[in-house]
Amino acid sequence: MEDVLFPEAIKKEYLADILDVDTKRQYRAVAVRACIELLLEHLFYQFVESTVSMNKWNALTVYNKIELLKEKSFLDNHFYEELHYLRVTGNKGAHVAEHSNITDEQLDTSFRYLSTICTSLIFEYFKEYGMQSTDNTSTIFSCLQPRQRVKVLNQYISHLERIECDIEASKSYYSRYVEAYREKIIDETVYKGFFPKPLRLRQNINKHLSSEFNSSTSLQHYDELLLAIDKLSLAYLKSGSFFLAICTVYRFYADGYLTISYYEEMCVKLNRMNQELDEYPIAKCQKGSIQNLSEIELSFSHDLDKSFSKLIRCILTNEN
Repeated sequence: MEDVLFPEAIKKEYLADILDVDTKRQYRAVAVRACIELLLEHLFYQFVESTVSMNKWNALTVYNKIELLKEKSFLDNHFYEELHYLRVTGNKGAHVAEHSNITDEQLDTSFRYLSTICTSLIFEYFKEYGMQSTDNTSTIFSCLQPRQRVKVLNQYISHLERIECDIEASKSYYSRYVEAYREKIIDETVYKGFFPKPLRLRQNINKHLSSEFNSSTSLQHYDELLLAIDKLSLAYLKSGSFFLAICTVYRFYADGYLTISYYEEMCVKLNRMNQELDEYPIAKCQKGSIQNLSEIELSFSHDLDKSFSKLIRCILTNEN
């Protein structure tokens, strides 16, 4: 079964009106070509930009770009082998003389590789930059359909759990943070009626606690873990499973990661949002996700945002 990032229903959505089998194969191969170009643009910003100019990069063939990536990045060899496999498939779609050589087996393998590559790259991006690298990172990621986010978030949380962190000291700090919030030391307007909102811990922490937070990698790691837990529970909720959303929060509370205050407030938040799900712009299909991404891309000025959105768009569409 193909990974959820490229479910069969999504791929067929754009080809439903095409009856000719060979034409469908050609279009799917062209989609692979478009996807690998998006991937390479993302990979340039993540691994190559500091040592190679954009002009030099753009002048390279796809083959040479992949070979350069092998020199500049640290991923497993099978990653580059899969990129080359995608390159060959895409070339068959781009050149008329190769159209007759396109097979369903090769296309299915290509989309499976695209799925595993994109999943691993989102994970590697979060490992390198976190989910709070810019103000837009979490918003861009949320353009994926909820069930598409679940796999990446579970993988990322597992990674965060393996990093040494003083959980008890971090919980104590967060309790002081909550107290500052309740005493109005923190500007409550940034929360829009909801607490907790882990993203705001890093961005709008009050002056009294900010120096301690900024000097502690343990606290910053804990903040990242809270955000990932929050996003995972919301992904379950928005995919239609309130039960899994609540169970996710409870699991991390029972495992000792969350304070009782945080756990209770998360339950309140999930219950309230569950009653208002129809009011949220949750994409029900691939086209809806693409539309959401296109709307926010207009405001991007940071290269990291542009790079990350290329990766998400690769998952969502076969068009640049």
